[in-house]
Amino acid sequence: MIQKHGIVLGLLIGLSLIVGSTHWYPGGSQQDVRSVGFSWQHNYVCDLLESKAVNGAYNPAKWIAISGLFILCFSLSCFFYSIAQKQPLATYRNIMSIAGIAAPFFAFWLFTPYHNAMLALGSSCALMALVSLLGSLMASRYYGYAGAGVVCLGLVCLANYMYYSRHGVALLPTTQKLSLICTLLWLLVLYYALPERQL
Repeated sequence: MIQKHGIVLGLLIGLSLIVGSTHWYPGGSQQDVRSVGFSWQHNYVCDLLESKAVNGAYNPAKWIAISGLFILCFSLSCFFYSIAQKQPLATYRNIMSIAGIAAPFFAFWLFTPYHNAMLALGSSCALMALVSLLGSLMASRYYGYAGAGVVCLGLVCLANYMYYSRHGVALLPTTQKLSLICTLLWLLVLYYALPERQL
């Protein structure tokens, strides 16, 4: 019981640190380099991880955001592993265990010079984990949960399309956060709702 709620507590602590770090972000965004502070509409979460803000100023939010990212990614790895163990079919269970743990591992290194490579690897692993989870839900006739998952997966794919195609890039920061929030909420519901290996 403690371990189960501990994973969720870790997610909340990690998210809280990342959200809290926005208070110390100097400013600048893709919309307006001279803007002050962090804009939830125009800044990317990754802006918090840079040594310099978009406006060129030293970014004191960096290490707070990185600490939050570490806790969040570690908790997500545990989270995905736990969700994977609830899958009755070994194929889905194995894909989710590997891809679900790998995605947060790659995501943690977004603050390094290998940001784009880590984003591509992390996104690919996350998509594999989510698709395998959707397959398991559909096979087990959990159509309501699966339908919500399709919406989350659609948002994740839309954010990736915007990032790589640069189409609608002005809306990408908002789409990025919306896809993350919706996917995390969906996974949290599944985490508590699904019985142990009895989908």
